[in-house]
Amino acid sequence: METNEHSWSEGLFIFVFVLAVYCLITVPLQPFSDDWVYPTSPQCFFRLSDLLPAAAVWRPLDSLFGALLGLAPSLFPVANHVAVAFGHVLGGYFTFRILRRLFLLKKRDAAIATGFFLFAAGTFTAVASIDSLNQVYSSTFGIMALYGYILFKERARRRYYALSALLCALAALAKENGLVWFVVVPLLHRCGSEAAPRKEGPAAANGELIKTLKDVAGGLLFCAAYFAVRFALAGSVALGAEAGTYEITLSIRTLARFVTLVAGAFSFVDSVALFVTPRNEVLLAVTVLLSLPFLVWLAASGCKAFSNKGSRLRFVTLLASASLMTLPNSVTTVGEMHAYLLVFFGALLIGFFLKNEFYSGKMILVAVFSAALLSSTMVGVHKWRCLREMGLKTRVVNEVIQKAYEGEKPPDHVLLIKVMDEKKGYSLFSQPVAFSSYYGYSARGLWNWRHPARMRGVAVTSIGEKDGAIGRALAEDGSYDAIWVIRANGACEIIKR
Repeated sequence: METNEHSWSEGLFIFVFVLAVYCLITVPLQPFSDDWVYPTSPQCFFRLSDLLPAAAVWRPLDSLFGALLGLAPSLFPVANHVAVAFGHVLGGYFTFRILRRLFLLKKRDAAIATGFFLFAAGTFTAVASIDSLNQVYSSTFGIMALYGYILFKERARRRYYALSALLCALAALAKENGLVWFVVVPLLHRCGSEAAPRKEGPAAANGELIKTLKDVAGGLLFCAAYFAVRFALAGSVALGAEAGTYEITLSIRTLARFVTLVAGAFSFVDSVALFVTPRNEVLLAVTVLLSLPFLVWLAASGCKAFSNKGSRLRFVTLLASASLMTLPNSVTTVGEMHAYLLVFFGALLIGFFLKNEFYSGKMILVAVFSAALLSSTMVGVHKWRCLREMGLKTRVVNEVIQKAYEGEKPPDHVLLIKVMDEKKGYSLFSQPVAFSSYYGYSARGLWNWRHPARMRGVAVTSIGEKDGAIGRALAEDGSYDAIWVIRANGACEIIKR
Protein backbone atom coordinates (compact mmCIF):
# COMPACT_ATOMS: atom_id res chain seq x y z
CA MET A 1 0.00 0.00 0.00
CA GLU A 2 1.07 3.58 -0.61
CA THR A 3 1.86 5.56 2.53
CA ASN A 4 -0.50 8.46 3.29
CA GLU A 5 -2.63 7.57 0.26
CA HIS A 6 -4.80 10.48 -0.84
CA SER A 7 -8.51 9.75 -0.67
CA TRP A 8 -10.37 8.77 -3.80
CA SER A 9 -12.81 11.64 -3.34
CA GLU A 10 -10.01 14.19 -3.10
CA GLY A 11 -8.22 12.71 -6.10
CA LEU A 12 -11.42 12.60 -8.17
CA PHE A 13 -12.24 16.22 -7.36
CA ILE A 14 -8.76 17.41 -8.41
CA PHE A 15 -8.90 15.26 -11.57
CA VAL A 16 -12.28 16.64 -12.64
CA PHE A 17 -11.31 20.21 -11.74
CA VAL A 18 -8.09 20.16 -13.80
CA LEU A 19 -9.89 18.42 -16.68
CA ALA A 20 -12.61 21.09 -16.63
CA VAL A 21 -10.00 23.86 -16.67
CA TYR A 22 -8.25 22.36 -19.70
CA CYS A 23 -11.55 21.80 -21.52
CA LEU A 24 -12.57 25.42 -20.94
CA ILE A 25 -9.20 26.53 -22.34
CA THR A 26 -9.03 24.29 -25.39
CA VAL A 27 -12.62 23.76 -26.60
CA PRO A 28 -12.90 27.30 -28.09
CA LEU A 29 -9.90 26.58 -30.34
CA GLN A 30 -10.84 25.74 -33.92
CA PRO A 31 -9.13 23.33 -36.37
CA PHE A 32 -6.49 24.60 -38.75
CA SER A 33 -3.76 23.25 -41.00
CA ASP A 34 -3.60 19.45 -41.22
CA ASP A 35 -6.26 19.11 -38.51
CA TRP A 36 -8.62 19.03 -41.49
CA VAL A 37 -7.04 15.96 -43.10
CA TYR A 38 -5.49 14.07 -40.19
CA PRO A 39 -6.99 10.65 -39.36
CA THR A 40 -8.41 12.12 -36.12
CA SER A 41 -10.81 14.24 -38.19
CA PRO A 42 -14.20 12.63 -39.00
CA GLN A 43 -13.64 9.63 -41.29
CA CYS A 44 -17.05 9.10 -42.91
CA PHE A 45 -15.59 6.65 -45.43
CA PHE A 46 -13.64 4.53 -42.95
CA ARG A 47 -12.46 1.06 -44.03
CA LEU A 48 -10.93 -1.68 -41.89
CA SER A 49 -7.82 -1.45 -44.06
CA ASP A 50 -7.26 2.01 -42.55
CA LEU A 51 -6.10 0.23 -39.38
CA LEU A 52 -3.19 -1.38 -41.23
CA PRO A 53 0.21 0.27 -41.70
CA ALA A 54 0.12 2.80 -44.54
CA ALA A 55 3.50 3.65 -46.07
CA ALA A 56 5.59 4.91 -43.16
CA VAL A 57 2.78 5.41 -40.63
CA TRP A 58 0.97 2.99 -38.34
CA ARG A 59 -1.22 4.72 -35.80
CA PRO A 60 -4.42 2.67 -35.71
CA LEU A 61 -5.71 4.42 -32.59
CA ASP A 62 -5.93 7.66 -34.59
CA SER A 63 -7.89 5.87 -37.29
CA LEU A 64 -10.29 4.33 -34.74
CA PHE A 65 -10.95 7.72 -33.22
CA GLY A 66 -11.59 9.22 -36.66
CA ALA A 67 -13.95 6.36 -37.50
CA LEU A 68 -15.98 7.03 -34.36
CA LEU A 69 -16.11 10.73 -35.21
CA GLY A 70 -17.32 9.75 -38.68
CA LEU A 71 -20.51 8.48 -37.01
CA ALA A 72 -21.10 11.92 -35.48
CA PRO A 73 -19.05 14.53 -37.39
CA SER A 74 -20.67 17.40 -35.52
CA LEU A 75 -18.63 16.43 -32.44
CA PHE A 76 -15.46 17.60 -34.21
CA PRO A 77 -13.39 19.29 -32.83
CA VAL A 78 -14.92 19.37 -29.32
CA ALA A 79 -14.52 15.60 -28.89
CA ASN A 80 -10.86 15.88 -29.90
CA HIS A 81 -10.16 18.59 -27.36
CA VAL A 82 -11.92 16.69 -24.55
CA ALA A 83 -10.12 13.44 -25.42
CA VAL A 84 -6.70 15.15 -25.48
CA ALA A 85 -7.37 16.98 -22.22
CA PHE A 86 -8.54 13.75 -20.57
CA GLY A 87 -5.41 11.92 -21.71
CA HIS A 88 -3.20 14.71 -20.37
CA VAL A 89 -4.88 14.83 -16.96
CA LEU A 90 -4.88 11.03 -16.78
CA GLY A 91 -1.12 11.12 -17.39
CA GLY A 92 -0.83 13.67 -14.59
CA TYR A 93 -2.79 11.41 -12.22
CA PHE A 94 -0.49 8.46 -12.84
CA THR A 95 2.55 10.72 -12.64
CA PHE A 96 1.46 11.61 -9.10
CA ARG A 97 1.02 7.96 -8.17
CA ILE A 98 4.40 7.02 -9.68
CA LEU A 99 6.15 9.77 -7.73
CA ARG A 100 4.55 8.57 -4.51
CA ARG A 101 5.52 4.95 -5.09
CA LEU A 102 8.85 5.33 -6.85
CA PHE A 103 10.38 7.98 -4.58
CA LEU A 104 8.02 7.72 -1.58
CA LEU A 105 7.45 11.46 -1.85
CA LYS A 106 5.25 13.43 0.49
CA LYS A 107 2.02 14.69 -1.03
CA ARG A 108 3.36 18.23 -1.25
CA ASP A 109 6.47 17.25 -3.15
CA ALA A 110 4.59 14.86 -5.45
CA ALA A 111 2.05 17.60 -6.16
CA ILE A 112 4.81 20.07 -7.08
CA ALA A 113 6.39 17.66 -9.57
CA THR A 114 2.99 16.66 -10.98
CA GLY A 115 2.06 20.32 -11.32
CA PHE A 116 5.12 20.78 -13.50
CA PHE A 117 3.90 18.02 -15.82
CA LEU A 118 0.34 19.35 -15.96
CA PHE A 119 1.08 23.05 -16.43
CA ALA A 120 4.56 23.39 -17.94
CA ALA A 121 4.75 25.57 -21.04
CA GLY A 122 6.22 22.60 -22.95
CA THR A 123 2.92 20.71 -22.78
CA PHE A 124 0.60 23.47 -23.97
CA THR A 125 1.00 23.12 -27.74
CA ALA A 126 0.30 19.39 -27.61
CA VAL A 127 -2.65 19.69 -25.24
CA ALA A 128 -4.19 22.53 -27.27
CA SER A 129 -3.78 20.74 -30.61
CA ILE A 130 -6.68 18.87 -32.16
CA ASP A 131 -4.55 16.22 -33.87
CA SER A 132 -2.25 15.45 -30.93
CA LEU A 133 -4.10 12.45 -29.51
CA ASN A 134 -1.20 10.26 -30.63
CA GLN A 135 1.38 12.41 -28.86
CA VAL A 136 -0.57 12.65 -25.60
CA TYR A 137 -1.79 9.06 -25.42
CA SER A 138 1.56 7.59 -26.44
CA SER A 139 2.97 9.34 -23.39
CA THR A 140 0.03 8.54 -21.11
CA PHE A 141 0.03 4.83 -21.96
CA GLY A 142 3.79 4.79 -21.33
CA ILE A 143 3.36 6.49 -17.95
CA MET A 144 0.68 3.96 -17.04
CA ALA A 145 3.01 1.16 -18.19
CA LEU A 146 5.66 2.40 -15.75
CA TYR A 147 3.10 2.36 -12.95
CA GLY A 148 2.11 -1.20 -13.87
CA TYR A 149 5.77 -2.24 -13.85
CA ILE A 150 6.24 -0.72 -10.38
CA LEU A 151 3.30 -2.82 -9.15
CA PHE A 152 4.89 -5.88 -10.76
CA LYS A 153 8.18 -5.31 -8.93
CA GLU A 154 6.39 -4.68 -5.64
CA ARG A 155 3.95 -7.58 -5.76
CA ALA A 156 5.85 -10.06 -7.96
CA ARG A 157 2.72 -10.93 -9.93
CA ARG A 158 3.17 -11.58 -13.63
CA ARG A 159 -0.20 -10.10 -14.53
CA TYR A 160 1.18 -6.65 -13.73
CA TYR A 161 4.09 -7.27 -16.07
CA ALA A 162 1.63 -8.33 -18.78
CA LEU A 163 -0.40 -5.18 -18.12
CA SER A 164 2.72 -3.04 -18.38
CA ALA A 165 3.71 -4.70 -21.68
CA LEU A 166 0.18 -4.22 -23.06
CA LEU A 167 0.27 -0.51 -22.18
CA CYS A 168 3.67 -0.16 -23.87
CA ALA A 169 2.16 -1.75 -26.98
CA LEU A 170 -0.72 0.73 -26.88
CA ALA A 171 1.82 3.55 -26.57
CA ALA A 172 3.55 2.27 -29.72
CA LEU A 173 0.25 1.93 -31.59
CA ALA A 174 -0.65 5.49 -30.60
CA LYS A 175 2.65 6.78 -31.99
CA GLU A 176 5.79 4.97 -33.06
CA ASN A 177 8.11 6.63 -30.54
CA GLY A 178 6.07 4.86 -27.86
CA LEU A 179 8.15 1.76 -28.64
CA VAL A 180 10.95 3.15 -26.50
CA TRP A 181 8.81 2.64 -23.38
CA PHE A 182 9.47 -1.11 -23.64
CA VAL A 183 13.14 -0.41 -22.88
CA VAL A 184 12.88 2.67 -20.69
CA VAL A 185 10.34 1.39 -18.15
CA PRO A 186 12.70 -1.09 -16.37
CA LEU A 187 15.47 1.53 -16.34
CA LEU A 188 13.23 4.14 -14.75
CA HIS A 189 12.31 1.73 -11.98
CA ARG A 190 16.01 1.51 -11.10
CA CYS A 191 15.99 5.26 -10.41
CA GLY A 192 13.63 4.86 -7.48
CA SER A 193 14.99 1.92 -5.55
CA GLU A 194 13.79 3.54 -2.33
CA ALA A 195 10.31 2.32 -3.26
CA ALA A 196 11.40 -1.33 -3.45
CA PRO A 197 13.33 -2.45 -0.36
CA ARG A 198 16.01 -5.00 -1.17
CA LYS A 199 18.29 -7.32 0.65
CA GLU A 200 21.60 -5.82 1.53
CA GLY A 201 24.85 -6.94 -0.01
CA PRO A 202 26.49 -6.86 -3.44
CA ALA A 203 25.07 -10.26 -4.42
CA ALA A 204 21.50 -9.03 -3.94
CA ALA A 205 22.27 -5.79 -5.77
CA ASN A 206 23.78 -7.68 -8.71
CA GLY A 207 20.76 -9.94 -8.79
CA GLU A 208 18.44 -6.94 -9.06
CA LEU A 209 20.58 -5.47 -11.84
CA ILE A 210 20.45 -8.75 -13.77
CA LYS A 211 16.65 -8.81 -13.43
CA THR A 212 16.47 -5.26 -14.78
CA LEU A 213 18.71 -6.12 -17.72
CA LYS A 214 16.57 -9.17 -18.45
CA ASP A 215 13.49 -6.97 -18.55
CA VAL A 216 15.28 -4.52 -20.85
CA ALA A 217 16.16 -7.45 -23.12
CA GLY A 218 12.53 -8.53 -22.97
CA GLY A 219 11.54 -5.02 -24.02
CA LEU A 220 13.86 -5.25 -27.02
CA LEU A 221 12.18 -8.51 -28.00
CA PHE A 222 8.80 -6.79 -27.86
CA CYS A 223 10.20 -4.07 -30.16
CA ALA A 224 11.42 -6.73 -32.57
CA ALA A 225 7.98 -8.38 -32.49
CA TYR A 226 6.37 -5.00 -33.32
CA PHE A 227 8.56 -4.56 -36.39
CA ALA A 228 7.98 -8.17 -37.43
CA VAL A 229 4.21 -7.66 -37.32
CA ARG A 230 4.54 -4.37 -39.15
CA PHE A 231 6.66 -5.96 -41.87
CA ALA A 232 4.20 -8.84 -42.23
CA LEU A 233 1.31 -6.38 -42.68
CA ALA A 234 2.97 -3.79 -44.88
CA GLY A 235 6.18 -5.32 -46.25
CA SER A 236 8.14 -2.44 -44.77
CA VAL A 237 9.37 -1.16 -41.43
CA ALA A 238 9.95 2.43 -42.62
CA LEU A 239 8.95 5.08 -40.09
CA GLY A 240 7.48 8.48 -40.85
CA ALA A 241 4.45 10.75 -40.69
CA GLU A 242 1.62 11.70 -43.01
CA ALA A 243 4.06 13.80 -45.03
CA GLY A 244 6.21 10.78 -45.82
CA THR A 245 9.10 8.66 -44.58
CA TYR A 246 11.45 10.17 -42.03
CA GLU A 247 15.01 10.83 -43.04
CA ILE A 248 16.93 9.28 -40.15
CA THR A 249 20.28 11.02 -39.65
CA LEU A 250 23.02 11.30 -37.06
CA SER A 251 24.68 14.68 -37.44
CA ILE A 252 25.03 18.09 -35.86
CA ARG A 253 21.33 18.53 -36.63
CA THR A 254 20.63 15.58 -34.33
CA LEU A 255 22.24 17.49 -31.47
CA ALA A 256 20.32 20.63 -32.45
CA ARG A 257 17.02 18.73 -32.33
CA PHE A 258 17.91 17.27 -28.95
CA VAL A 259 18.70 20.72 -27.56
CA THR A 260 15.43 22.04 -29.01
CA LEU A 261 13.48 19.29 -27.25
CA VAL A 262 15.21 19.91 -23.92
CA ALA A 263 14.72 23.67 -24.18
CA GLY A 264 11.05 23.22 -25.09
CA ALA A 265 10.42 20.89 -22.16
CA PHE A 266 12.37 22.58 -19.38
CA SER A 267 12.20 26.29 -20.14
CA PHE A 268 9.21 28.59 -19.81
CA VAL A 269 10.34 30.93 -22.59
CA ASP A 270 7.72 32.16 -25.07
CA SER A 271 8.87 30.65 -28.37
CA VAL A 272 6.06 32.45 -30.22
CA ALA A 273 7.42 35.81 -29.06
CA LEU A 274 10.84 34.68 -30.31
CA PHE A 275 9.98 33.32 -33.77
CA VAL A 276 6.78 35.06 -34.88
CA THR A 277 7.09 38.49 -36.45
CA PRO A 278 6.66 41.14 -35.29
CA ARG A 279 8.59 39.86 -32.28
CA ASN A 280 7.27 40.68 -28.84
CA GLU A 281 10.64 41.42 -27.26
CA VAL A 282 9.16 42.57 -23.94
CA LEU A 283 7.21 39.33 -23.45
CA LEU A 284 10.23 37.31 -24.54
CA ALA A 285 12.47 39.08 -22.00
CA VAL A 286 9.95 38.67 -19.17
CA THR A 287 9.51 34.93 -19.77
CA VAL A 288 13.29 34.46 -19.97
CA LEU A 289 13.74 36.21 -16.62
CA LEU A 290 10.92 34.23 -15.01
CA SER A 291 12.44 30.97 -16.31
CA LEU A 292 15.85 31.64 -14.80
CA PRO A 293 15.06 30.73 -11.15
CA PHE A 294 13.76 27.30 -12.21
CA LEU A 295 16.65 26.65 -14.59
CA VAL A 296 19.20 27.68 -11.95
CA TRP A 297 17.50 25.48 -9.34
CA LEU A 298 17.41 22.57 -11.79
CA ALA A 299 21.10 22.97 -12.68
CA ALA A 300 22.20 23.36 -9.05
CA SER A 301 20.18 20.32 -7.97
CA GLY A 302 21.60 18.32 -10.87
CA CYS A 303 25.16 19.20 -9.88
CA LYS A 304 24.45 18.17 -6.31
CA ALA A 305 22.86 14.90 -7.43
CA PHE A 306 25.89 14.08 -9.57
CA SER A 307 28.39 14.96 -6.85
CA ASN A 308 26.50 12.89 -4.26
CA LYS A 309 27.78 9.33 -4.43
CA GLY A 310 24.52 7.89 -3.13
CA SER A 311 22.39 9.50 -5.83
CA ARG A 312 24.82 9.68 -8.77
CA LEU A 313 24.02 6.36 -10.45
CA ARG A 314 20.27 6.81 -10.22
CA PHE A 315 20.55 10.37 -11.49
CA VAL A 316 22.64 9.30 -14.49
CA THR A 317 20.21 6.44 -15.19
CA LEU A 318 17.31 8.89 -15.16
CA LEU A 319 19.12 11.25 -17.56
CA ALA A 320 20.06 8.34 -19.84
CA SER A 321 16.45 7.14 -19.89
CA ALA A 322 15.21 10.63 -20.80
CA SER A 323 17.83 10.91 -23.55
CA LEU A 324 16.84 7.52 -24.92
CA MET A 325 13.22 8.61 -25.00
CA THR A 326 14.11 11.65 -27.12
CA LEU A 327 16.06 9.57 -29.64
CA PRO A 328 13.19 8.97 -32.13
CA ASN A 329 12.64 12.71 -32.54
CA SER A 330 16.31 13.68 -32.31
CA VAL A 331 17.18 11.55 -35.35
CA THR A 332 14.07 12.38 -37.40
CA THR A 333 12.06 15.55 -36.86
CA VAL A 334 11.15 17.87 -34.02
CA GLY A 335 8.34 20.35 -33.39
CA GLU A 336 6.88 22.15 -30.42
CA MET A 337 4.51 19.36 -29.46
CA HIS A 338 7.32 16.79 -29.42
CA ALA A 339 8.64 18.29 -26.17
CA TYR A 340 5.53 16.93 -24.45
CA LEU A 341 6.97 13.55 -23.49
CA LEU A 342 10.15 15.02 -22.05
CA VAL A 343 8.09 17.08 -19.59
CA PHE A 344 7.21 13.83 -17.79
CA PHE A 345 10.89 13.16 -17.28
CA GLY A 346 11.16 16.69 -15.95
CA ALA A 347 8.56 15.77 -13.33
CA LEU A 348 10.59 12.69 -12.41
CA LEU A 349 13.74 14.81 -12.09
CA ILE A 350 11.98 17.27 -9.83
CA GLY A 351 10.64 14.41 -7.72
CA PHE A 352 14.12 12.89 -7.53
CA PHE A 353 15.65 16.18 -6.37
CA LEU A 354 12.91 16.76 -3.79
CA LYS A 355 13.29 13.21 -2.47
CA ASN A 356 16.99 13.80 -1.92
CA GLU A 357 16.22 17.24 -0.42
CA PHE A 358 18.39 19.19 -2.86
CA TYR A 359 17.63 22.88 -2.30
CA SER A 360 14.11 22.00 -1.13
CA GLY A 361 13.54 24.80 1.38
CA LYS A 362 10.01 26.15 1.42
CA MET A 363 10.95 29.70 0.36
CA ILE A 364 13.18 28.43 -2.44
CA LEU A 365 10.45 26.21 -3.85
CA VAL A 366 7.82 28.93 -3.58
CA ALA A 367 10.03 31.42 -5.44
CA VAL A 368 11.16 28.97 -8.13
CA PHE A 369 7.82 27.41 -8.98
CA SER A 370 5.74 30.57 -8.60
CA ALA A 371 7.93 32.29 -11.20
CA ALA A 372 7.71 29.23 -13.45
CA LEU A 373 3.91 29.06 -13.15
CA LEU A 374 3.56 32.76 -13.91
CA SER A 375 5.77 32.43 -16.99
CA SER A 376 3.91 29.31 -18.12
CA THR A 377 0.61 31.17 -17.79
CA MET A 378 1.88 34.08 -19.89
CA VAL A 379 3.20 31.71 -22.57
CA GLY A 380 -0.06 29.75 -22.58
CA VAL A 381 -2.20 32.87 -22.96
CA HIS A 382 -0.06 34.13 -25.84
CA LYS A 383 -0.08 30.78 -27.65
CA TRP A 384 -3.81 30.40 -27.05
CA ARG A 385 -4.48 33.74 -28.71
CA CYS A 386 -2.30 32.81 -31.70
CA LEU A 387 -3.96 29.39 -32.06
CA ARG A 388 -7.38 31.02 -31.86
CA GLU A 389 -6.46 33.46 -34.63
CA MET A 390 -5.11 30.67 -36.82
CA GLY A 391 -8.36 28.74 -36.45
CA LEU A 392 -10.52 31.75 -37.25
CA LYS A 393 -8.60 32.40 -40.49
CA THR A 394 -10.10 29.18 -41.88
CA ARG A 395 -13.32 31.01 -42.69
CA VAL A 396 -11.53 33.25 -45.23
CA VAL A 397 -11.38 30.34 -47.68
CA ASN A 398 -14.49 28.53 -46.42
CA GLU A 399 -16.77 31.51 -46.98
CA VAL A 400 -15.71 31.85 -50.62
CA ILE A 401 -16.28 28.14 -51.29
CA GLN A 402 -19.61 28.11 -49.44
CA LYS A 403 -20.87 31.12 -51.38
CA ALA A 404 -19.83 29.56 -54.70
CA TYR A 405 -22.04 26.51 -54.04
CA GLU A 406 -24.93 28.25 -52.31
CA GLY A 407 -28.14 26.46 -53.30
CA GLU A 408 -26.20 23.95 -55.43
CA LYS A 409 -25.14 20.37 -55.03
CA PRO A 410 -21.68 20.14 -53.43
CA PRO A 411 -18.85 18.74 -55.56
CA ASP A 412 -17.81 15.13 -55.17
CA HIS A 413 -14.34 15.07 -56.74
CA VAL A 414 -12.17 18.18 -56.44
CA LEU A 415 -8.74 19.08 -57.77
CA LEU A 416 -7.02 21.50 -55.40
CA ILE A 417 -4.31 23.71 -56.86
CA LYS A 418 -2.38 25.00 -53.85
CA VAL A 419 -0.53 28.14 -54.90
CA MET A 420 2.15 28.49 -52.23
CA ASP A 421 3.35 31.92 -53.30
CA GLU A 422 4.05 33.29 -49.84
CA LYS A 423 7.00 32.32 -47.70
CA LYS A 424 6.08 30.04 -44.83
CA GLY A 425 7.13 31.23 -41.41
CA TYR A 426 9.50 29.29 -39.20
CA SER A 427 6.82 28.73 -36.59
CA LEU A 428 3.46 27.01 -36.81
CA PHE A 429 2.02 30.29 -35.55
CA SER A 430 3.25 32.39 -38.50
CA GLN A 431 1.80 30.86 -41.64
CA PRO A 432 -0.15 32.28 -44.62
CA VAL A 433 -3.94 32.64 -44.40
CA ALA A 434 -4.68 29.65 -46.66
CA PHE A 435 -2.60 27.44 -44.37
CA SER A 436 -5.40 27.60 -41.80
CA SER A 437 -7.86 25.95 -44.19
CA TYR A 438 -5.10 23.65 -45.43
CA TYR A 439 -5.60 25.19 -48.85
CA GLY A 440 -9.27 24.26 -49.07
CA TYR A 441 -9.47 20.87 -47.37
CA SER A 442 -11.47 22.52 -44.57
CA ALA A 443 -14.43 22.75 -46.97
CA ARG A 444 -15.38 19.18 -46.05
CA GLY A 445 -16.65 20.56 -42.78
CA LEU A 446 -19.19 22.66 -44.70
CA TRP A 447 -20.97 19.51 -45.93
CA ASN A 448 -20.81 17.33 -42.81
CA TRP A 449 -17.58 15.67 -43.99
CA ARG A 450 -19.27 13.76 -46.82
CA HIS A 451 -18.41 16.12 -49.67
CA PRO A 452 -16.13 16.31 -51.48
CA ALA A 453 -15.65 12.56 -51.13
CA ARG A 454 -12.35 12.78 -53.01
CA MET A 455 -9.83 15.61 -53.04
CA ARG A 456 -6.43 15.73 -54.67
CA GLY A 457 -3.98 18.49 -53.89
CA VAL A 458 -1.30 19.70 -56.29
CA ALA A 459 1.20 22.27 -55.00
CA VAL A 460 2.75 24.98 -57.17
CA THR A 461 4.94 27.89 -56.15
CA SER A 462 3.42 30.63 -58.32
CA ILE A 463 0.12 31.45 -59.98
CA GLY A 464 1.83 31.20 -63.36
CA GLU A 465 2.22 27.44 -62.87
CA LYS A 466 -1.52 26.97 -62.36
CA ASP A 467 -2.55 26.14 -65.95
CA GLY A 468 0.22 23.63 -66.46
CA ALA A 469 -0.62 21.86 -63.20
CA ILE A 470 -4.32 21.68 -64.11
CA GLY A 471 -3.54 20.32 -67.58
CA ARG A 472 -1.29 17.57 -66.24
CA ALA A 473 -3.81 16.58 -63.56
CA LEU A 474 -6.72 16.41 -66.03
CA ALA A 475 -4.62 14.32 -68.40
CA GLU A 476 -4.20 11.75 -65.62
CA ASP A 477 -7.80 11.86 -64.41
CA GLY A 478 -10.62 13.74 -66.13
CA SER A 479 -13.32 12.91 -63.58
CA TYR A 480 -12.97 16.06 -61.47
CA ASP A 481 -16.22 17.99 -61.16
CA ALA A 482 -14.49 21.08 -59.75
CA ILE A 483 -11.10 22.74 -59.64
CA TRP A 484 -10.27 25.04 -56.74
CA VAL A 485 -7.27 27.33 -57.04
CA ILE A 486 -6.30 28.51 -53.56
CA ARG A 487 -3.60 31.14 -53.12
CA ALA A 488 -1.57 31.56 -49.95
CA ASN A 489 -3.27 34.88 -49.12
CA GLY A 490 -6.68 33.15 -49.14
CA ALA A 491 -7.79 34.29 -52.62
CA CYS A 492 -9.83 31.53 -54.32
CA GLU A 493 -10.81 30.71 -57.88
CA ILE A 494 -13.63 28.16 -58.16
CA ILE A 495 -13.84 26.40 -61.55
CA LYS A 496 -16.91 24.19 -61.93
CA ARG A 497 -16.94 21.44 -64.55
